[in-house]
Amino acid sequence: MRKAGITVFLFLLFSVTTYPASAVQDVAVGVLGFRGAELEAGRWQATADYLSEAVPGYRFRIIPLNLEALHRQAGEGRLDFVITNSGDYVVLEAGLGATRIATLKRGPTALGESAYGAVIITRKDSGIRTLEQLAGKSLAAVGPDSFGGFQMAWREMHEAGLDPYDDLSRLEFLGVPQDRIARAVLAGEVDGGTMCSYAFNE
Repeated sequence: MRKAGITVFLFLLFSVTTYPASAVQDVAVGVLGFRGAELEAGRWQATADYLSEAVPGYRFRIIPLNLEALHRQAGEGRLDFVITNSGDYVVLEAGLGATRIATLKRGPTALGESAYGAVIITRKDSGIRTLEQLAGKSLAAVGPDSFGGFQMAWREMHEAGLDPYDDLSRLEFLGVPQDRIARAVLAGEVDGGTMCSYAFNE
């Protein structure tokens, strides 16, 4: 598993227009939803409420989106800000010219959480113990543009001389929540799966 610092990027896509003090302008904040719309909306609502009070004339609205919808709405100019992960930020910067204005780096939690990465899982009885042994097998992932849910594992497979698009019997993208991937592996529907994970300090 390759580790990377946990970083959430908040960046500006389009300038917010100035309006008279008497008007209240909506500010759309797209949030990449990992665990469903309701959970992500609740997680960031306090931030939106604070900003709405701190910045007169503006009401900040949290819009939880999956990766595809976030990219589509950003490209259509429907979002003023986006909160997403570091890998997705690079994609949006290159494709849309997005610019980061703030970053959030999580420190260690009570469990010692300190890094973000990816993991490839298989059933214990699969006989698969190395990346090379995935050749000719099936693999489930979140999506082709998912940083922790595919791209990190893709890099590790590439380092091992394995192309997930050419060397697997099947590459299946199941989306979020990532529970779908674990369930598919446990049920024997795929030989392996990859998803984002956390590393902990001892």
